Amino acid sequence: MIYDPQYQDVYRIAAPVEVEVDEHGTLIIPLHCIPRPAATEPAYWSISCLPATNISTWPRLACFNINVMETFVVGYFKEDPGQLWAFLNVSMEGFTEVYAQPKQFAAAHPEASFEPSNYEAAGHDQVRLMVDGLDQLERLIADPGVQYAARLLNLHLMRKRTNLYARYHCYDLADRLLAAV
Repeated sequence: MIYDPQYQDVYRIAAPVEVEVDEHGTLIIPLHCIPRPAATEPAYWSISCLPATNISTWPRLACFNINVMETFVVGYFKEDPGQLWAFLNVSMEGFTEVYAQPKQFAAAHPEASFEPSNYEAAGHDQVRLMVDGLDQLERLIADPGVQYAARLLNLHLMRKRTNLYARYHCYDLADRLLAAV
């Protein structure tokens, strides 16, 4: 994939991490939630750009995969392509360590929601966090508790097996993300 300014948000929000701003005002979001991202790409994680999954109902801009599981997906609303949606799968164990009560998460992220996730690879230790809009997504992934829960799930998944979706890995997008680490 060649960099296309139309998809600049994909570059901005590709992984859950702390948010930094460069000299051009562009948000840089490095890959802190993936253990040793440069060394483990694409054998243990991959990012696909503009995947065709659910294109007729929930079009996607990018999808992170680890093991046989989507860990982070960002897309846009078909009826309003300028509006983003995203979900992030995190460890339920890590999530409840930080947010023991659902109302604690709701107070920290009133715009976000969560629901059980059912990927076989993660077993019972998973929950899906969902948001609409780039600002809400940036706040969610800048949360150290969310980062912790994402790192925990990602590490568990990487220990189980290699990445089944490596053949769909977008090296150009990954290179831009890794350059920011």
